[in-house]
Amino acid sequence: MAGDFDHWKRAVYPQYWSRTSREYGIDHYVSGLLHLIRSVQPTEVFELAIGNGYPFATELTKGGVAVAGSDISDLLVKECARLAPQAKDFVGAYGDQATLAAIGSSRFDVVYCFRSTWHFLDIENAIAFMLKIVKPGGRVMFDIMNSDAQWNRDLLRHKQLTFPLTIVKNVVKAAVNVARPGSYMLDQVFGVRDIMYSPAEIDRVLRGHGRTFERLTRGAVEQAGGDASAGDSDQKIVYVVHC
Repeated sequence: MAGDFDHWKRAVYPQYWSRTSREYGIDHYVSGLLHLIRSVQPTEVFELAIGNGYPFATELTKGGVAVAGSDISDLLVKECARLAPQAKDFVGAYGDQATLAAIGSSRFDVVYCFRSTWHFLDIENAIAFMLKIVKPGGRVMFDIMNSDAQWNRDLLRHKQLTFPLTIVKNVVKAAVNVARPGSYMLDQVFGVRDIMYSPAEIDRVLRGHGRTFERLTRGAVEQAGGDASAGDSDQKIVYVVHC
């Protein structure tokens, strides 16, 4: 299972994300996350799971922020070099010793990981990695898919009940992918591919590292991004960790 998931991260998902990341654009959630990063007034940041650099690296470098990052996909890192040529990339997964060696003594004002932790099999290792490379007094920021949120529970229940339809959709998607590789991601038949975490789990990890932190709901972040009508959706939780 772990091997299949690793193959999916390295070979399948990057093709899909390369095409769809820019289709998503910069919505109120992304705008709110960028606002969080900029509120610290950083000069140097590190993005874990930088992907192709869009939209965080591309937007931050426009404002003169020095961006570095790492990603497990060679394909996306090559695209990042084109979309955000000012960004410095350390190819590798979170916690990868080669990546840490490449970073060396460099430390960053903000280390962030957005819209990615639900693809991590070991979020504790990812958190430890981010804490290693942040400057004293800096911030670590990341979001999780909240397993306690009613919205996510309803989604999972719906997916479990409608698995025959998921099978049909997967057949159609697979057929389209033959002609256009990476056009669609195949869904989990009896659930969702996203790995969800309870805030209580994350709180325990951060307290184990002796860190203080703030938790923001997705709705609060969207409001900060300019959506005055956003509710208080807790589908995602954003952590701001003081270091």
